[in-house]
Amino acid sequence: MARLVYTSIFIIYKLLSKLTHSRPKKPEPEVLKPDINLNLYGPKRVLKFTPQQKEKKNVFHFATHVNPKTEIKKYSTKIGFNLTQVDKMEEGINVCEQGNKNCNEKVEAMCKGYDYLVFSNVIYEAKPFIKANCKAKILLHLTNPYDESVPETEKEGFKNLLKKAINADKVTFLVPFKVYLYHACEEGLNIQKYVNMRSSIYSPNNQNSYIQTLEETKPNLNQSIGVFNHNFQDSLVIKAFQEAEIPYEIINYDNVSPELLAKYKAVIKMPNTPAPFSLLENICNEVILYVPTREFLKELHTQYPGEIEMSGYRRYLDLPKDKYSMIYECYDSDLTPHIIYFTSWKDLTSKLERFNERNKESMLDRNREFTIYQEHENIYLWKTLLGYGTETISSLLVHDDIPYCQMKSKDERNKLRNQQRRIEIAGRKKKKPIKKNYANQYS
Repeated sequence: MARLVYTSIFIIYKLLSKLTHSRPKKPEPEVLKPDINLNLYGPKRVLKFTPQQKEKKNVFHFATHVNPKTEIKKYSTKIGFNLTQVDKMEEGINVCEQGNKNCNEKVEAMCKGYDYLVFSNVIYEAKPFIKANCKAKILLHLTNPYDESVPETEKEGFKNLLKKAINADKVTFLVPFKVYLYHACEEGLNIQKYVNMRSSIYSPNNQNSYIQTLEETKPNLNQSIGVFNHNFQDSLVIKAFQEAEIPYEIINYDNVSPELLAKYKAVIKMPNTPAPFSLLENICNEVILYVPTREFLKELHTQYPGEIEMSGYRRYLDLPKDKYSMIYECYDSDLTPHIIYFTSWKDLTSKLERFNERNKESMLDRNREFTIYQEHENIYLWKTLLGYGTETISSLLVHDDIPYCQMKSKDERNKLRNQQRRIEIAGRKKKKPIKKNYANQYS
C-alpha cells in the first residue's frame, strides 16, 4: 500500500514538473542599473519596462538632419520595427489638395501602409498627412522650429492646421529642446501636451581618415586642447590661449564627429545656438567639454555688442531677459554635472592647467553612467511611443496648463534659477543640494 502511494506521488510530481517546464517564461522587465542615480537633487528614478511580443510595426521617418536619422535607425535595430527613411518627399506631395487625385492616392496609401509617420526637423512635410485624417499615428519630432522651411505665404495656414490637429489629438509632439516649444508658443501655437524627450546619444557613423591622421601626426594629442575657429566667439578663445601661452589645436576638419573630439584632452565649446544637437551626443561619447557660464556669455555680449554669432537664433538668446536664457540647452539642469563651466578667460586657463588624467577619468566615469541612463530612458520612451510597451502614449505626455512662454513670473524664474545654480554645483560634487547660498555660477 505504501509503495502504491509513493508511486502515485512520484507520477503526480513528474506531471507537475512537465507542466511547469512547458509553460513559456514570462519576459523579465528591463530595470535600470540600481547604482545609477542621476537625479542628484531628487528621488532615484527606476524605469521598468516589460516588453510585449507584438507584430513588427511599420514606421516611416522623414528627416533631413543626420542626427535624428541616426537615432531612429538605431532604435529600429534595438526595438525591432520595420523602418523606411527618406530625406526628400515625392515632388508636390506637401501641397496635396482636395481634388488632386494622384497626390491623394499616394498619401492615402502611406496612411494605410504605415503604423507610424515620424517627421523630424522639417515637420511641414507632415501637412498632407495631417489633412488626410490618417489611420497611422503622426509623431512630430521637434528638432527644429516648427515653421522651419515653411514658405512665408503658408506660415499662418500651417500654424492654424497644427492648432486644429492639436485640439483634435491628431498629432503627438516629441520635444527634445524646450527652445522650440518656446518659439511655437511665442508664435501663437500652444503645445501644452507633449512628450519631453532628450536628443539622441548616438553619434552618426562618420568613418573617415581624420582620426588616423590625427593619431599619426599628433603623438601627444590626448594632452592637447581642441579649439574651433568657426565664429567670432571662437576667435576670442584662441586669443585668450595665445595670451596665456597655453598650447591648443585648431579643429579645422570638415567632418567633426565625437570620435574625433574624444581624442583631445578637452574641447572648448562656445555656444552658437540655443539647442546644440551635438551637446548630449558629445557628452555621451567621451568628449570633455568646457563651456562659458551664463554670466560670462552675457558679459561677452555686453563687451562685443552684435558680434557674438548665434546662427540666426539671436532673438531667443537675449540673455539679459530671464525667460529666454532659461531655455538655453547649454545650461540644462540635467546636463550641467557633465560639463565644466568657466567664468572668465583666466578661470578657463586655470582650470585647464589643473585638469589632470585622474580628473578626466572621474568625469568620464560620470558621463558613461549618464549615457547608460539616457539610453535606457530614450529607448523606454520610443518603445512606448511605437506601441511596444505596456503603457499608452498618453502615459508619457507632459501637460502644461498654461502655454510654455507664459509659465513663469519673474519671481518664479528667479527661484528656478537659484535652484538650478545649486543643482550644478551639487552635480559636480555628486551630492544632493543643501540649503546654502552658493556663488552665482550657473544662471
